[in-house]
Amino acid sequence: MQHREELWIAAILLVAVLAHGTGMFNYPSYLGDEGIYMMQAWAVVKEGQLAPYTYDYGHAPLGWLQIAVWTLLTGGFHTFGAVINSGRMLMLIMQVGSTFLLYRITRSQTQSVAVASTACLLFALSPYGIYLHRRVLLDNIATFWMLLSMMLLISGTLSLKRVWLSAVALGISVLSKEITIFLVPVLTCLVFFRADKSHRWFATIGWIAIVGSIVSMYVLMAAVKGELFPSGTLLGGTNPHVSLLGSVTFQTGRERDGGILDPGSQFWHTASVWAQAEPLLVIGGSLCALISLLVIKRHRFVGLMGIATFSIWVFFVRGSIVLDFYLAPALPLMALNIALVLGIAADKARTLLKRYGSTGLMAFRSGQMITTGLCLASIMINYSSPTLGLRNDPLLLWKPSSAVVAQREAIDWIRNHVPLCSSIIIDPYMWTDLHDLPNEQGGYKFAHSYWQAALDPAIRDDVFHDDWRNIDYVVDTPGFLFDTHTNHLQLVEEALTHSTQMASFDTNEWPIEIRQVNKGKAQSGLGCSNPMPLSGNEPATVGGIDRNTIGVATGGRSGNFLEGKRVAKESFP
Repeated sequence: MQHREELWIAAILLVAVLAHGTGMFNYPSYLGDEGIYMMQAWAVVKEGQLAPYTYDYGHAPLGWLQIAVWTLLTGGFHTFGAVINSGRMLMLIMQVGSTFLLYRITRSQTQSVAVASTACLLFALSPYGIYLHRRVLLDNIATFWMLLSMMLLISGTLSLKRVWLSAVALGISVLSKEITIFLVPVLTCLVFFRADKSHRWFATIGWIAIVGSIVSMYVLMAAVKGELFPSGTLLGGTNPHVSLLGSVTFQTGRERDGGILDPGSQFWHTASVWAQAEPLLVIGGSLCALISLLVIKRHRFVGLMGIATFSIWVFFVRGSIVLDFYLAPALPLMALNIALVLGIAADKARTLLKRYGSTGLMAFRSGQMITTGLCLASIMINYSSPTLGLRNDPLLLWKPSSAVVAQREAIDWIRNHVPLCSSIIIDPYMWTDLHDLPNEQGGYKFAHSYWQAALDPAIRDDVFHDDWRNIDYVVDTPGFLFDTHTNHLQLVEEALTHSTQMASFDTNEWPIEIRQVNKGKAQSGLGCSNPMPLSGNEPATVGGIDRNTIGVATGGRSGNFLEGKRVAKESFP
């Protein structure tokens, strides 16, 4: 019987592999945030730095440190073709691992293969989940470690060793993406209720201490570097520098609105997109989480999982920016809520039908199959979701995207036609592909993200001298243009105004233009005609600028288009 279940688990994981892995290099289009995390991982591997530009504490670095380790284990950034493909392969492994952990969590609490299978299939086959989980996002990394922490607390007898390992896993999750810190209270309760009475308080306090110690390493790093307090404060000194507390203050106050109390807030806008794209998990999972709270006295674990889901919702409704992929850690919890509530209903039905003997048992099994089938059918309906652009082609998730083709062709064109010494303003998605050329030494050392070119003094002033004539080429995308004009990125706008189209990769999804700047002078390439001297061991990717100079990146907001719809980008490094 055990071997049959192991084969069944393998079949479920195979479904997850096929659903997420088929076509993942070709759809969805490469997101700027994916490029940001890959270039930060590149900086770790190639430069021994946390970022190729000034690290501004926008996120804890453990997420892209894991990506960096992955590239080392797999032979480099180009093992799977384009650089972002390497990260997407890691996301596939994280997704399959998350599916397995979700099975273990559900199975251990319900003792039902059917209920555990339902949770896993809802999670693995969600079209919105496939869209999000394929992309190189810190949220996906944090989700895996979050589920591992929960599984260690839930599956089997809770020993102190499992408590400590769970704490380590959650600490890693928080330092991969800060959103999972909202689960600390509910998982603390889980430790308290599941630990043996003989060491309950020791286990609970120890678990909190380990999580706190791991997370505090981030604070300690900032303190050691003298970047904990903002410049101009009593403990921050007067020299301009980035700071952890300054970044936290900025992030918490970013695009503030009324949150859940404001019908026009970003929360309600994004939540409506989620509800349209994934109604079963978002609406159904949230309702089941509410039901879980109502039965917490009789089903403590079920209730705690409902609280865990609403803990993530607390982050969503806080009254600040809410991005589409913030939903990633909540999706497995919502699938779990649905499965657990169905499990309770199944237990009630089994008890009721037992009195009818074999006929009742047959009716119960038929009901289980029908319920599971209805859940999966509801997921299948979402494959025609207009929110994901799948209305006309439900199989689009597994077909090559013309947007990705255009993105790759743009990179190839630059490599074949643009001198290495040229200064180029680019979308972050192509940053690492241009700085780390396969089978070649060096790269486009003066290819910079448009945000840094416009807003980071170390690039805008010290590399380009705030003069559009020092820019040779501009590679624009819809997100690039939207952000440039919306945020009035002056240096980039001036370069665009004085540029001529050299190549175009036009698709209905994601048009890209490569434009040469008309500088009115003969020399070609800032790096050729006016090379910047390096200071010490400083990497050339930032134009040789000493990292002790000002590199404070202001909080711009970047954008992308999801099948014709704009979605804000995660961070500005």
